[in-house]
Amino acid sequence: MKLFLPTIGSAGDVFPLLGLGMTLRERGHEVVVGANEFYEGFVRDCGLDFIQVGDRAAGEQLLNDPLLWDQFRGLATIINHALLPATPVLMDAIRRFDPAEVVIGASPLGLAARLAQEKWGYRVATLLVQPALLRSVHDTPINGVELPRWLPGPLKRLFYFNVDRFVIAPHLNGPLNEMRRALDLRPIRRPFGEWLMSPTRVIGLYPDWFAPRQPDWPDALATTGFMLYDAGQETPLPDGLQRFLEGGDAPLLFTAGSAMRHADRFFAAAVDAAQRLGRRAILVAHDRAQMPDRLPESVLYVDYVPFNRLMPHLALIAHHGGIGTLAQALAAGVPQLILPMTHDQPDNARRIRRLGVGNRLAPRHATGPRIAAQIDALLGDKDVARRCQRLAQRIDPQRARVATARLLEAMV
Repeated sequence: MKLFLPTIGSAGDVFPLLGLGMTLRERGHEVVVGANEFYEGFVRDCGLDFIQVGDRAAGEQLLNDPLLWDQFRGLATIINHALLPATPVLMDAIRRFDPAEVVIGASPLGLAARLAQEKWGYRVATLLVQPALLRSVHDTPINGVELPRWLPGPLKRLFYFNVDRFVIAPHLNGPLNEMRRALDLRPIRRPFGEWLMSPTRVIGLYPDWFAPRQPDWPDALATTGFMLYDAGQETPLPDGLQRFLEGGDAPLLFTAGSAMRHADRFFAAAVDAAQRLGRRAILVAHDRAQMPDRLPESVLYVDYVPFNRLMPHLALIAHHGGIGTLAQALAAGVPQLILPMTHDQPDNARRIRRLGVGNRLAPRHATGPRIAAQIDALLGDKDVARRCQRLAQRIDPQRARVATARLLEAMV
């Protein structure tokens, strides 16, 4: 069987597909991953085939745009500079495959997969690495706005209607419906609300206890579990990092995610918080320009490290709320302080808080003293530590990958 796994996103979107792809390959299937040019080396290192969906320069331009992380303009930035430009490129990639010979496991933002499913009958499963795009009138968060549970269902539906009409439609509907007309498909009014997910199969790549099923979620939805793959995860930690870990108590880890280029204020506050607590810290960021000019000896900067290797050595992680980082922390039983900005991050943070294994702090409140106070409270709470260990024991990435593979195989 051939499988095409395209995604539009950062490491947290790509790496889970690599873990899944290797399991599918081990089960005898031919696997092709579609992603930005930046990830080609990571894909091929896993023994998987690669099709480019987006070039490195365009990806870097998007990541360097501060509007990407704006709570109210971030989605429009993604639509205009990622979703729409990638759609014809992804469509060309999909058309390389015979609809009768391939199963496509696509990100919900891979609009071309849904178009190809509708037009030519491709077998498509929507792969959700996080639950934030699943809408519900029972449990209704969207980009940091959490509607009260007691609010009547019609008002929640009105909320979603207004999001579709005033936030999404002005940017997406015109170009998407032009593509649909070119394919002789009828226009649609609410792509995120009525069309984004495959009607055949939706697979949540997270456990059901992380996002309990809601009554109005798609019937086609099945959840399997976290994929938990990191590039270089079999590689020993660098000597300098290993010596740092062995040189004292378990450190704190601060990261704003692989895609972030504008976290100067966060990292300055992180250093201040660590020093106030008298704790050592590790700062992880792709771009060193985000770091303070001088770091104390008790703070180490690294540009990349496989989190599965590092997490077991940590006392706590403070991060942006990306699903990949969050899942690695859960698997290692590490408490989390999440400072969510936009996209799926606020919903992920809300779920961690509900599980009792961490807390959230609004980025606008992320001063050194406030971060220090939150960390001190989490580390001093024995119930948090117990819950972290209990949930860690429930995570089995290999079982999750096999379960996902079986769902995809069943589509043939």
